Amino acid sequence: MRELKLCSILFIVLCALAPVAGGVPLELIVMVDTSNSMERYFDDLLEYILSDILKKNLHPGDTFHLIRFSAYPVHELTQIISDEESTDTIIREISFLKSKLFFGKYADILGALEYLILYGEGLSKRHNKKLLMLSDFIHNPAPDSQYAGISLEDLENELSRQARIIREREGWSIHFVR
Repeated sequence: MRELKLCSILFIVLCALAPVAGGVPLELIVMVDTSNSMERYFDDLLEYILSDILKKNLHPGDTFHLIRFSAYPVHELTQIISDEESTDTIIREISFLKSKLFFGKYADILGALEYLILYGEGLSKRHNKKLLMLSDFIHNPAPDSQYAGISLEDLENELSRQARIIREREGWSIHFVR
């Protein structure tokens, strides 16, 4: 387990945080770990999303995306910010998230990052992408995951590969909150 945490730290270090240029619409993609190990932190995470992320990062013309993951990623919400009602919709959906959520047994960090990259690639090329992953970064994939049972060396290689993909994207930044 300690080695997996070291790998996640390595991944964070390898990801260059490119600044996002002003004036270009932003696609803010928030990915939240909903595995069992995150349950005790979940209220704080929701408060962080509501109080800090929404208020400090989104402006009219931007788009907010919410994805949760444990064994597999699930898209929860996409909302274009046009007025205060748009933000209210996001707040309402996030507030209801915990009540409809079952925390999962597994957490596939690599699968979630892969999904996050593919999801971001499917969005408008004209918009900057700010990817925000909220997790304890304990990689514990489901038995049917392509990343189940991989060696520490393979885990490090895959983290490096995904970091390279993110670093190469123009207008992309990625941030990790542990």
